[in-house]
Amino acid sequence: MKKVILGLCLILAAVFLLFKDSIQLPMLDIPLWILICSAVFIIGAISSLSEKNYQGAIGSLAILFIILNSYYEWVNVATGSWIAAFVLGAIGLQLLFNKDKKD
Repeated sequence: MKKVILGLCLILAAVFLLFKDSIQLPMLDIPLWILICSAVFIIGAISSLSEKNYQGAIGSLAILFIILNSYYEWVNVATGSWIAAFVLGAIGLQLLFNKDKKD
């Protein structure tokens, strides 16, 4: 049963990928795939923050920002530069907020 549900979800993801620009919500004028990605990555970031997993939260928000920036073109910076900046930021946050675990 799990394989069937996973298979259907993957097929739906493939359909959204192919028709991502033509499937829009009329009242928001935003493609549906951006709303779905935003919801998934925001929920992932909130759950990571609730577990105090700062790297996971930064990773989720970084991927969300890269997706939104590729669609809206807020800042003209290459995707590789964004990834490198977010990795360095996540490592910096880990060094700042990670407490030494001494048993």
